[in-house]
Amino acid sequence: MFAMLGGGMLSDRVGRKKTLRLVAFCYVLSAFLSAISQDIGSLIAARMLGGMAFGGRAYHSSCLYIGDITC
Repeated sequence: MFAMLGGGMLSDRVGRKKTLRLVAFCYVLSAFLSAISQDIGSLIAARMLGGMAFGGRAYHSSCLYIGDITC
């Protein structure tokens, strides 16, 4: 929920393509951290990172980017 508040501002400031690259990096980092987690706390933190990437940035920025390139 908190990532959705900053997703639009970030994509307006740095651009949609760079924001989507940041989201992709967050996805990969989340998957890696989830795979090597040793306890439940680190697994929850890694999953929260992936959730923030999906909820806030990917959902918002991908729609705007597709709208920009089709016009």
